[in-house]
Amino acid sequence: MRLRIIYGLIGAIVGFLIAFFVSIFFFYMTIAILWMYVYGNNPWPHWVEVSLPFVFFGPFLIILNIILIKGVLYGGKLNERPDIEEVTKKAKQHLKISLIGFLIFCLIFAAGILVWNKNVKASQIKKEQYDALVASLDKVENISLSQNNDNLEIAVDVSRQSQGKYQLTVDLAAAGFAQCQLLAFIKEIPSISQDKTYHFKLSFTDLAKAYRKELVSYVPNFDKPIDIDERIQVSAKLSLLENKQYNSLVITSFKLPQSEKSGTAMFYFSCEGENCKIIQSKDSSR
Repeated sequence: MRLRIIYGLIGAIVGFLIAFFVSIFFFYMTIAILWMYVYGNNPWPHWVEVSLPFVFFGPFLIILNIILIKGVLYGGKLNERPDIEEVTKKAKQHLKISLIGFLIFCLIFAAGILVWNKNVKASQIKKEQYDALVASLDKVENISLSQNNDNLEIAVDVSRQSQGKYQLTVDLAAAGFAQCQLLAFIKEIPSISQDKTYHFKLSFTDLAKAYRKELVSYVPNFDKPIDIDERIQVSAKLSLLENKQYNSLVITSFKLPQSEKSGTAMFYFSCEGENCKIIQSKDSSR
C-alpha cells in the first residue's frame, strides 16, 4: 500500500476526531453567546436556526480537509525515502492505532447516544406524569374569615377531584407593623372525593399571646403601654401527600405546586408588660 494512501487514511481518521471536537465546541460556544448576549429566552429568528447547522459543519469540513491533505502530502514525501519498507511498516502500525482509536470513539459515542436517549425518555415520562398530577390536583377555592364572640373563625373551601391524601395548612402571619409568622393549623385530609369546607377557630386570647411573643423583636421595651393596629394575613395551602399511584417520596420528588388562597383581618392590639390583648377587630378582606 502506498504511503500516500496510508497517511491519507490516517489524516482522515485523526482529522475527523479533531474536527468533531473542535466543531462541537465552536457550535455550543456560538449558541451560548447568542443566548446570553443577543436573543436570550426570546424567540430566535428563523435564519439563525437555519444557519446553526453550518456553524458545525463549516469548521468540521475545513479542519477535516486540511488534515487529510496534510496526511496525503506527508505520505507522498515519505515515498521518496530509501528505507521505504521500514517506513511503510511503521505507517501501517500508525494506521492500526488510528483505527483502534476511531473504533473506541465510535463505541463511546454510541454509548453516549443510548444514555442520552434513555434520559430523554425518562424525562418525558416524568413530565407527562407531572402534568397529569397537576391537572388532577385538588384546590383551595376560597377562604373566609369571621368573628364569633372573641374568636377568629376561618373557613376553607376545598374542591376535590382526585382520591388522594392531602395536607391542609392554615398559616397566620403579621403583615403590618410586624412581619412575622404567628400560628399554624395543619390538618390531614383523607382520600375522599367530595367538596368540603374545613373550619378552624382561634381565640383572640391565643392570637394576642402569639403576637406578644413575636413582638419583642420589634418593641424590646414594654414599660409603657403600646397600641398597634395590625394586619393579620391568613393563608390556606393544600399539598398532595400521596395517592393510589405514587407514595409520599415520589410525590415529594415532583415538587408539585400548592393550591393557595389568603385573606386578611385587622386587629387593634394593646400591649403592656407581659400582657397583650385585642381591643377591636375589623371586617376581614378576602
